[in-house]
Amino acid sequence: MADNQLGSVFDRVPALEEAAVGVVLEPTNREIQAGCNGVLNARVSFVGDPAHSARPWLGVNAISKAGEFLTSLHGRTPQVHAIDGLEFKEVMSVTRASGGVANNVIPGRFDLNVNYRFAPDRTIEEAKRELADVCATADEIEATDSAATGPPAADHPVFVRLAEAAGATVTHKQGWTDVAQLAERGIPAVNFGPGESDLAHKPGESLRLDDLGWAYESLLAVLG
Repeated sequence: MADNQLGSVFDRVPALEEAAVGVVLEPTNREIQAGCNGVLNARVSFVGDPAHSARPWLGVNAISKAGEFLTSLHGRTPQVHAIDGLEFKEVMSVTRASGGVANNVIPGRFDLNVNYRFAPDRTIEEAKRELADVCATADEIEATDSAATGPPAADHPVFVRLAEAAGATVTHKQGWTDVAQLAERGIPAVNFGPGESDLAHKPGESLRLDDLGWAYESLLAVLG
């Protein structure tokens, strides 16, 4: 992920590479959430032919040309991948759309950002091929940003003790986190922190105060 700055922290503090384990303080619903999805963003484009909107038959509307593709993606259900007994869900979503130049012009181009969250049993190259298959009706596909997955590592003795101290069940992480970057450096890591994952990026995103004490006391019991 281009905007993530953890890599530069490791570059400036090489001693961090010697860490035995890592705990990423993501909201985890009072669970230990193992691993994480990878992420791939791609510009998916439909190309038409501009014309005056009074004579649309003289052009090709790039936006309405994408209609069947958008409908199919809207109805796409999560694809479950079971890994180490955890059910990671693969999902594809349109997160941005841009098209049209004026109210009286048939748009000649429609650009979409398709965001793909793929399971830890796929590489980035495999994810690119899967996205290309799903978006095969588009005229152009260009990958713009990607990040590898993080494999589950909840069986590490430190994390087993953390689960016992927290009274937490182990589930999968639905999303990308720095567990992936730590794993790339040979540091086993899990997601564990106060807050509710399902509220992320929603208007009601919040944190229960008693979750702070729960997370702190659990980490203190294991790491203190």
